[in-house]
Amino acid sequence: MEKYYPLPLSTYYNNNGFSYELEQRIGNFTTFGSAYPGDEIPDQTDVIIEDIPFLFPDAQATFNNIELENQQLDIPADHYTAMFILGAADNGSYEEQMEYYFDDTLVDQTPLALTNWTDHMPKYQEKVVYRCSGIYTQKGALLTSKQTTIWLQTLWFEHPIYMNTIVLPDNPCMHIFSMTLKKGNTNEHAATT
Repeated sequence: MEKYYPLPLSTYYNNNGFSYELEQRIGNFTTFGSAYPGDEIPDQTDVIIEDIPFLFPDAQATFNNIELENQQLDIPADHYTAMFILGAADNGSYEEQMEYYFDDTLVDQTPLALTNWTDHMPKYQEKVVYRCSGIYTQKGALLTSKQTTIWLQTLWFEHPIYMNTIVLPDNPCMHIFSMTLKKGNTNEHAATT
């Protein structure tokens, strides 16, 4: 049986990615005030995607995604073999380094790449999780000339990483809605300590 750890991220959220027409609630996924149509995002916080459990944010919350600014995410110390991310980039597609620490020691790093939210095809082998009919503008109008997507990005580690901290990249054009870690072999660390 696979062991997953869906990260509780609500305390790290610093951006509102969703707008609502009837409530006139305007998001600011981009620096221009554009946002996903929140009515087209499933209203549930426990979701299963590709058989992986995620804690998806409440789309109507004040903040519902992480705009990446070197946040330090504390996690239970364990071996992890993969990371699954629901996210997207705005104003382009980007690749930056994720850093993994045990206490204050850097133990590994891997690239995180996210495709632009208005691109139809992924640039970095992501899968489509949610595809919306358009973009809400800062003035509350829904533009349907481009669809918007939340992607599933998978990071497979070359070997199990024993860590208790993840440091996100510093790129405010990259956004994370949800993250789940896959746990690896915990016996390996016990044998080396």
